[in-house]
Amino acid sequence: MARLVEFMGPPGTGKTATFKAAVLMRPMPNRWLTFDEVIAGRTPLASQNDPLLKLAGRVLASSQSTGDVKHRRFAATQVALGRVQVVAALVNPLVLTDESLLGWGLSFGLCQGVSQELLAEFFWKIPKPFHVIHYHSDEATASRRNAGRVVRGRIDRFPDWRAATATALLAVDIMKQRGVRVTAMNAANELKVNARETTLLMEELSAGRTP
Repeated sequence: MARLVEFMGPPGTGKTATFKAAVLMRPMPNRWLTFDEVIAGRTPLASQNDPLLKLAGRVLASSQSTGDVKHRRFAATQVALGRVQVVAALVNPLVLTDESLLGWGLSFGLCQGVSQELLAEFFWKIPKPFHVIHYHSDEATASRRNAGRVVRGRIDRFPDWRAATATALLAVDIMKQRGVRVTAMNAANELKVNARETTLLMEELSAGRTP
């Protein structure tokens, strides 16, 4: 079974930028892969009858978000689960992703009206990742980065940092209870520092060592 390492944290913490930089820093030959390299352009979709997708539907139905937001987040979760299922069927590759089921669960926590109980149920039932890299940030750092993302049109409004942080901490706690090792990274560090730390972590994991 593949070993999935997932970035997770509130919007504006630099997960995607660090992920891209870490991929460029990989030593050769590659001892670990990315989701996109494994999927190779495919868009696998999980069955809408999958119990986790049914749960995602219940979570989103409980929110006060618009129908469009609910539809987009459900569709993204269906793709993420499909990708996880494809990767899980492979024999033992180490795979890094900056956006998967933990991340979409975090996005559910930004939907007004969703209870912590439903979010917790989702985090308990997602396929267990091999390792989690938890990006954490102070509110000022996240706000500064999200301001740039709004200006560039990448997002249309500021995310609720407190809600996102609370959901991230809930997910981290549940992952630890499920026996998943979690590595914390501070978003206030320079990008190259966190990218290098990510690369070193992946090399340790690929060698079978526990950081």
